[in-house]
Amino acid sequence: MKIYELADDSVHDLLKEAISAYHNMIGKLEIKFGLIRVTSVDKKGEPDEKPALKSSSGHAAAAQISLVSKKDQLSKNYEVEILFDGPMWDGMTDKKRLAILDHELTHIEIAKDKDGHAKIDDLTGKPKLKLIPDQFHLWGFLDIAKRHGEDSSEVANMRSMAINHGHLFGLETGTPPAPKDELAPDSSSDS
Repeated sequence: MKIYELADDSVHDLLKEAISAYHNMIGKLEIKFGLIRVTSVDKKGEPDEKPALKSSSGHAAAAQISLVSKKDQLSKNYEVEILFDGPMWDGMTDKKRLAILDHELTHIEIAKDKDGHAKIDDLTGKPKLKLIPDQFHLWGFLDIAKRHGEDSSEVANMRSMAINHGHLFGLETGTPPAPKDELAPDSSSDS
């Protein structure tokens, strides 16, 4: 079972900070947001260890964003809804929380027609919004990577990410992770 609560002012303040720092377009459009804290609870109503939110692949998710339908906007009075896992959120620093909100806001784009012009909502006169998916996923099975090495999509995807974008993750750009046998201690060294 889950409990849903409206977020407190501190979450709204972080959202404003993320919009101001990284998402000027969202600020200019004056999009209204609903921020909802979600907690997974047991039958007695006590928080349990289950993730409150899950991604489409079933992994625990810190937050999720969705566009609110026109019908639901009448009662909710906002256009975009962000759910966040309350217990997970509580264990984060403000920097991590800001990064989570920045991530969710990055899903928002202006919908465009075939000529590349913004689609406009007839009722509000504002550009229509759409959500875009994450640019990458690094999911797989460690056992498959161990069994099949370079022939597995797990290793190929991780290696490609390291080569092309390793600098973002503290790796040297263009330097793939060493194969497993190269990570073993050198037995020929002097002791």
